[in-house]
Amino acid sequence: MKKLIIVAEIGIPLAFVTLFIIPYFIPIESDLSWPWFKIFMYGFRERIRSKADIPAIRDWLKSLNKEDYTDHAGRLHSDKWPKSLKVLNPGKATLAMDENVNPEIVLWWGGGIQHWGVAIGTESMQISHSAYRDYISYKLPVEPGVYVWFEL
Repeated sequence: MKKLIIVAEIGIPLAFVTLFIIPYFIPIESDLSWPWFKIFMYGFRERIRSKADIPAIRDWLKSLNKEDYTDHAGRLHSDKWPKSLKVLNPGKATLAMDENVNPEIVLWWGGGIQHWGVAIGTESMQISHSAYRDYISYKLPVEPGVYVWFEL
């Protein structure tokens, strides 16, 4: 029993310090390097990779008319979401156009001060776009034309 207590007294603080230091060595493109944020972004990216049916979402985007996303980019009511979006269960979805005037769907989670989500467009879509705030936003690529984001 004494050995178990000694191992716990040494192991628990060592594990805590290790878990606090490791995130500083995870590479991510951002101006700030908050450890909790890096862990969240990598985990969220893996969730999107495993649950999102990107080809089906892109096929749905291709089926839209230009009037659907160029005249009034904005919130898309959940009744108009394809099954491939409903599986992800976002809080809201907005439809916009990328820099090449192609459709882009942005899924949002969170609320209050912090929001996170995923932007899905064509393979040629760039990570940075002007439809949303860029000043305190962090973006991590999932694949060409898809990235997860977090903003404060």
